[in-house]
Amino acid sequence: FGYEHYLQLGSELAPLDAKTQQRLNLNQGFVVFVTPKAVEKNVHEISVEWYSGRVSLVKTTVKIPGKTALFIKGPDVGKDWIVLVLTVTE
Repeated sequence: FGYEHYLQLGSELAPLDAKTQQRLNLNQGFVVFVTPKAVEKNVHEISVEWYSGRVSLVKTTVKIPGKTALFIKGPDVGKDWIVLVLTVTE
């Protein structure tokens, strides 16, 4: 992203149970809800809802191949960005 310094706000693991929504608490008031939709050829389709407190930042459905990371750009905070990284591991 072109920045020299990064700060990880939080990290959480959760199982992707079929069609069961998981709540991921990422600290600093950030919460992500993930709901698995389908898996086809090791590609996971997931509904993602990202919140800062009660404010919705992102609502989308994404496809993530196994063992890869998906980067979602969130809001700008001053001269900084908040970036959500989602990964699926088997």
